[in-house]
Amino acid sequence: MPAAFTIVMDSRRELVEKLIQNMEKGYILTEKEWDRDAFAPYNPLSDVHYKGGNRIRLIAKVIEKGYRDPRWMTARQLNEKGYYIKKGEHPTLCEKWIFDREKMVTKEDGTREKIRESLEMPAVRYFNVFNGEQVQDFPEYIHQKMEVSDMLQAGLPGILRVPDYRMCPAGCFLFSGYGPDFFAIKGNV
Repeated sequence: MPAAFTIVMDSRRELVEKLIQNMEKGYILTEKEWDRDAFAPYNPLSDVHYKGGNRIRLIAKVIEKGYRDPRWMTARQLNEKGYYIKKGEHPTLCEKWIFDREKMVTKEDGTREKIRESLEMPAVRYFNVFNGEQVQDFPEYIHQKMEVSDMLQAGLPGILRVPDYRMCPAGCFLFSGYGPDFFAIKGNV
């Protein structure tokens, strides 16, 4: 079986090739209208909002398969909750990079303490997730249409948990205070 690094790099290569093919056709992910929920893939069982390459990978899969559900979970998480994957469904690979580890050390006074230690080389792991639509009898995802001000007031998780937003000249909202600034086209948030 190939090493995790090889599996992750092969998966990245496939994704990049797909994006390049689409760009040559004149679009990046899809020529259809985008569903705003598709741009916020998350795991409702662990309350994790996917970021970076995993987010792009899951968005691409939502569009490729036509899923309307932004929820993604591992088979183990689903099985623990009593859910099962529909027959014939295939997972989507995600990756996790590990830059440090916990280590137990003995202090001068003899007590033991956990410390975080940086790894010399980052380690990569991968895991497979399934979309909510691939799960037998999983509760249906309900799309909620909300205005930006409603989302901010509700304190929704992820990119909308921010202290400041303002209108930018191009007719979009500029969110700041949550990692790098995030732009959202007005009305498509």
